[in-house]
Amino acid sequence: MSVEQRGENLHGGESGSPAFHRVSQNVKKTDWFQEWPDAYEKHIYSSEDRNAQRHVSSWAMRNTNNHNSRILKKSCLGVVVCSRDCLVAEGRKVYLRPAICDKARQKQQRKRCPNCDGPLKLIPCRGHGGFPVTNFWRHDGRFIFFQTPKGMLRSVIYLGKHWPSADPAL
Repeated sequence: MSVEQRGENLHGGESGSPAFHRVSQNVKKTDWFQEWPDAYEKHIYSSEDRNAQRHVSSWAMRNTNNHNSRILKKSCLGVVVCSRDCLVAEGRKVYLRPAICDKARQKQQRKRCPNCDGPLKLIPCRGHGGFPVTNFWRHDGRFIFFQTPKGMLRSVIYLGKHWPSADPAL
């Protein structure tokens, strides 16, 4: 169940101004862990949930410096596919997990498809109107807040204006 389905709001006030302190005080129920978050989502997990503690995602993600040690920012790397669209014996397409570091990912794209020997290509994650797909994790006492925000200007992301905060200094 998402935050909106529970009738809670991570943003309050005018134009989505931060109201995180109200949410952390009003949390009555946490969400089941979502291994494949897709699209614009917000979840509140128990701080005892092992997957949430480890910031698990089945998507290939890498940690991204967001200049705020209280919030972990992870960016989706996409998926590596065969450029010939070949099929394996079971009838599915070839999908490979991208390497985490840039240099290894570039090297991976120079390799050949393990099925048909065709060239591999990286399909980057693009959602939210063409913006990169980014996940944010924030620990607050008994809860872990997760958010995949709608696309927004980088300047707003870096200023932290998208993330509700209990601490007015954030």
